[in-house]
Amino acid sequence: LMLLSATQLLLDSDSIESVVAEIERVMNHCSDEVDRSVVALYLCDVYNTYLTDNYYKYARTSYIKGNSNIATWNVRNFYDKIDSLQHVALQPVRVLQKTSISHYQSIIGVEGYDGDKMFSWVKKFYPTMYDFVASVIYEANVARREQKEQPDSVVEALLDDVIRYHEKTGKKAPAMMWNLKRLQYNYRMTQESNSYLQALDELISRYARYDFVVEAVITRYTHTMPETQHETLS
Repeated sequence: LMLLSATQLLLDSDSIESVVAEIERVMNHCSDEVDRSVVALYLCDVYNTYLTDNYYKYARTSYIKGNSNIATWNVRNFYDKIDSLQHVALQPVRVLQKTSISHYQSIIGVEGYDGDKMFSWVKKFYPTMYDFVASVIYEANVARREQKEQPDSVVEALLDDVIRYHEKTGKKAPAMMWNLKRLQYNYRMTQESNSYLQALDELISRYARYDFVVEAVITRYTHTMPETQHETLS
């Protein structure tokens, strides 16, 4: 379905309505809640990719709330739809939190000769499907925030929810990683380097006895080193 829909959109951008209708039909018939979340995320990506490729077209139309005719949508209609699909993806939060990301390894996209090693890293910091879904939504909303198409409150509320969950359950590695995401997000929005470095130092101190703190250490180091040396470090 995913390969077919992507190919169809590449061949004929006017097929957006039939493509999303078919994906939405599959989503609505998913008996498994996590499967439904994954399909909802994919549908978000289809809408977002199509909008990116045709932004100029939809930026010139008028916004009509609740408009069901995609051909006459405005950019805001696309974002309304994406927001509703993100809500669908996160809705079964308890089930997502109980579902190991290992059950969906095939869709995470870490293949190749070192795929297993990379997936072990993913599983350490993003152990559940809740982490996966939240991470995908986070990245999409940060991009929209930078385009001033999404308020800070949406991104911050998501970060707060995930951090609170991991700190409540005592999962140290994902808690540190999501706290690190919050610091990185704050820096991207404010560009206050001194405050960012101070916050990174505090995070590193908090998790200093754990080996996974190296992720935060690397983040701090790359922030202070010349950009020309980043490739050497990686």
